[in-house]
Amino acid sequence: MDKQRKKQSTKSKLHSNKNESVVAAVTDKILSHQVRSQVRALVAEILSVVFITPVNPKEEWDQYVIIQNLLKKIQLLEAPLKENLRLNKCKRLEKINEFYKWSRDNGIKYDGVIIKEYPGYDLGLTATKSIKRNDLLFTIPHKLIMSEERIERGGKLFKLSNLRLAFLLMTEALNPDSFWKPYIDLLPDCYNTVLYYSIEEMAQLRGSNCLSAALKQCRLIARCYATIYHWPNSDLPFDVFKEYFHYDLYR
Repeated sequence: MDKQRKKQSTKSKLHSNKNESVVAAVTDKILSHQVRSQVRALVAEILSVVFITPVNPKEEWDQYVIIQNLLKKIQLLEAPLKENLRLNKCKRLEKINEFYKWSRDNGIKYDGVIIKEYPGYDLGLTATKSIKRNDLLFTIPHKLIMSEERIERGGKLFKLSNLRLAFLLMTEALNPDSFWKPYIDLLPDCYNTVLYYSIEEMAQLRGSNCLSAALKQCRLIARCYATIYHWPNSDLPFDVFKEYFHYDLYR
């Protein structure tokens, strides 16, 4: 009975104001108090590391390994939250027609291209006719550009524009009634960037000029995630945002 009351209470918080863009989870999966405490402890460890500036390549690499091992533990604990939003490849492909309808209904015009799956490369555009130089393939109206102009809440919390946009995308992804849902449903679960490299894959960059930049990017994302997670709930514009916030959602 207590569990049922808690679940109903959570739902009421999620949908407390129909006139605002409220955070809403796709399912009722949340972390237990015990697991949440474990995540908080790991986040505290990350915060104790990410603000230290390495003085040489060895320190930079050792710091990266420490951060990645902590994040791996966090990802295992946060796995139920990721399942709330996960769309496998089959489901993503099934959403293409909904995206086409949404785009047409909202003023996107396109000609000569369609979305197609490319084995080994995920989804992309393919031509359906011969395309000449300077041919206009598609037009996108201003209202379908996800920009800082659309940030109504939470924008003042972040000084960097990329954080404000990330917050907008996260809150829309958590809202099953979001205007942007047909677009978000087509986004992949992961990308071919250094943020998704394993430690072994990143080691292949050792000795190259790009390694330091890659490690700094990973450190920055870990720091931003940990900082957001560490904020008091009262400082965030949505009461239950942190109940569904997780590293893979931010990354």
